[in-house]
Amino acid sequence: MTLTVSILFLVVVFVVADLVALYCLFEFIRAIFFRRAVFVSTRSNAIPLVAQAIDLRPGQTVVDLGSGSGQVLFALARIEPRARYIGYETGIYPYFLSRLRQLFSKLPVTTRYKNFYKADLRHADRVYMYLLPNVMDALLPKLEAALPPGARVVSCDFQFSKKEPVETIELHRGKGLSRRLFVYEF
Repeated sequence: MTLTVSILFLVVVFVVADLVALYCLFEFIRAIFFRRAVFVSTRSNAIPLVAQAIDLRPGQTVVDLGSGSGQVLFALARIEPRARYIGYETGIYPYFLSRLRQLFSKLPVTTRYKNFYKADLRHADRVYMYLLPNVMDALLPKLEAALPPGARVVSCDFQFSKKEPVETIELHRGKGLSRRLFVYEF
């Protein structure tokens, strides 16, 4: 009996692993062909510098475009709980994780299952994003048209090709992701 349960458990583990791998492949293909973001988390040790670059203040509205599992939003909300945080995500797995965090948290974070190209950004004081350059460039006209004067945008690792950052912050030396933050003012 125990051998049967062990085998059944292994089968379930392998099926779930295969489904996750297929989902990741599907999201990667969607990102390439439909100018979408790939789910990559910001390193947790970079979040204090993200908070500093965003210049968090009470009463602000902070938006994360492609918020993934909500890691950045929830971390920022712990740093400044008197601001409002909104994340936009279309990947079902990261969105689900973010909603779980939201259920068990009392922080002012809202995650929306919505394409960030269709998001209302008129009230966004601060925007964070970790998006590929082609996605950022496609998003730039919307940001220029929708963001209020004085809005600040912080991008991790990638920058706009047609807009210069007002500041570049080195996060850490070495290879890999989460190496730089690019700060823009609109």
